[in-house]
Amino acid sequence: MPGCPILTYHSQLLFGNDYADNSHVALAADLEVIAASGRQIIGLRALLAALHGPRDLPLERLVCLTFDDGPDFDWLDLEHPEHGPQPSFATLLRRHAAAHPGPRPVSATSFVLADPAARSRISRATMGGDWMHDHWWREAALSGVLEIDSHGLDHRHPCLCPGDPDWGHFHAVDDDPSCRQQVDAAIALITSLSGQRPRVFAYPYGQASDYLRREYLPRHGPRLGLLGAVSIEPDPFHWDCDPWFVPRYVSQAHWRCPEELARLLREA
Repeated sequence: MPGCPILTYHSQLLFGNDYADNSHVALAADLEVIAASGRQIIGLRALLAALHGPRDLPLERLVCLTFDDGPDFDWLDLEHPEHGPQPSFATLLRRHAAAHPGPRPVSATSFVLADPAARSRISRATMGGDWMHDHWWREAALSGVLEIDSHGLDHRHPCLCPGDPDWGHFHAVDDDPSCRQQVDAAIALITSLSGQRPRVFAYPYGQASDYLRREYLPRHGPRLGLLGAVSIEPDPFHWDCDPWFVPRYVSQAHWRCPEELARLLREA
């Protein structure tokens, strides 16, 4: 059964200037692979909306792009202190759209963390600087290039509660209070900062408790305006997939070079 791959990147992965150690170099190369494959880029919201509607999209001719964690590198062209100027993911998308005009606007999803204090601490602990802000969310949300959606409140990152075994994974979000914090409160805060309500939730670490995935989101997701939630299970999107655990492929985990991506797109 033909499917639509959803590809995932992390713009903060900047350890050099080659495909394997720089996600911007990787995305630029992969966009050329996508163009050569004949697949058109479609926004994730449009794809998931069709899951709830007529299901008339040609999945075998489509691909989605998603970016996790919401660093400034998603939207802003920045000078990295070690590896020099880096075109943002948004800039790379605009260049791709100009070089390969097609019937659909080129857009991707940036899954951001809601809590600004958590973002600052995570960025300083893992990126060596303050690289996770929200001042660009409103502009991005209006641009048609990036959709701003929810990656939860704080990723339950271990640097926020050192030594607590319930941090560093998302399985502990398994009751109403923790779900309301990570889903409802995050949506409300992102809405206030971006000017638009998130429509998709991305599980931090790709992890979901049975309660969150099978009970809380199916019951409360529509009320919150959510179309679905995405994991990092490596499969293409099909019409029979669980809308609250949609699969995605992750760069450098599920493919490691342009040739592997080309094969993935052929076989999806």
